[in-house]
Amino acid sequence: METQFHTQQKNTASDKPPTCPDLFYYMDYRKFLEEWFSYKKDTNPSYSGSMFARQAGLSSHTLLSMVIRGKRNLGISSLQGFIKALKLNAKESRYFEKLVLYNQSKKNQEKHELLSELAKINKNKQNEKLHNLSHLSQFLDSWDKMAIRELVCLADFEADPDWIAKKLKNKITKKQAEAGFKMLKELDLVVWSDSKKKYTLNRDALEIDPRELDFAVQNYHSKMLERTQQALEEDRWEDREFSSLTLAVTQNQLKDIKEKINTFRKELNADLSSTPGNKDEVVAINIQLINLTNPLLEDPK
Repeated sequence: METQFHTQQKNTASDKPPTCPDLFYYMDYRKFLEEWFSYKKDTNPSYSGSMFARQAGLSSHTLLSMVIRGKRNLGISSLQGFIKALKLNAKESRYFEKLVLYNQSKKNQEKHELLSELAKINKNKQNEKLHNLSHLSQFLDSWDKMAIRELVCLADFEADPDWIAKKLKNKITKKQAEAGFKMLKELDLVVWSDSKKKYTLNRDALEIDPRELDFAVQNYHSKMLERTQQALEEDRWEDREFSSLTLAVTQNQLKDIKEKINTFRKELNADLSSTPGNKDEVVAINIQLINLTNPLLEDPK
């Protein structure tokens, strides 16, 4: 699901004037500020951080450079000052404010909501990456959408919310089932096949880069852990398999374990996703590794 992301490039051609960066193409407000400041320097060599601070009504003439370098965050008052100095219009101001909050937030649910708001503000712009990330974030905000996607592989699948909810042991409502399947179609993860007269998967494997959507991946695993807890308490033992292994290991062994888990997961996905024919059940395979101790501490001496 990788997409090409257009960013404004500084024009180095001598016969063309520099182009002001378009805020709506940015997912990182610090990168926007860096390229905006470069543009201002190109058009006015005497422009400086001190001039920016005066226009923003701020006392610190180094704040702009510190924010660009990630040494400082923007608070409410400084944020409004930056909007003033950047001379943003109403729509740009809303986008910049949400982008700052999105980049600085440490809360998963808050980042999910802010990403959705950014996509709404940007709905008439061609920032394809933003909208794809927003859709993926919505897809990962619960465990059931991934399960519904796999239900499509079953021989008896019915695109009916009542059937979907019952097939998932009524752990979701009909409304959630309907919304989940609708999103799968909107994201082209499932498509109707005229030749087969049924819905099919549009791609065998769904690759998501956790570096871009770490908060959404965390949300998904959190919701899946809640569902796993339900299974531990409510499901028949024939329908579940829980095991645990606690070991003392070296740092190198810890890295080796993680690599083996990733290799096993990828091989299992490749083998089972490519198996032809209709399937009978949908399962969730959760492989969990957590470090129960602090990293090696330095000798205080």
